[in-house]
Amino acid sequence: SQPSLIISYKLNNTLEFYSYTVSADFTFAPYGPYWKFMKKLCMTQLLGGQTLNKLLPIRSEEIKRFTKLMSKRAESEEPIEIGKELTKLTNNIIT
Repeated sequence: SQPSLIISYKLNNTLEFYSYTVSADFTFAPYGPYWKFMKKLCMTQLLGGQTLNKLLPIRSEEIKRFTKLMSKRAESEEPIEIGKELTKLTNNIIT
């Protein structure tokens, strides 16, 4: 049927885009020496203890911002898109 073709087409294009332009180097790389090297690099340089400690103030600030926002919205009984806010929190911590 048509809808499944459209979904399949979009999925294939998305995967192709990511595999060739965004993260061809690592995310979709076949498991092997290059993949192992990149994983080790990510674990030591990006997720190592020293880096995580340096970024602790940023994570703390973002968590404070998030909890303040949640409290403010709860007090005013304002609706909130929790998924959207969690995505924003995650992106602010990562970038």
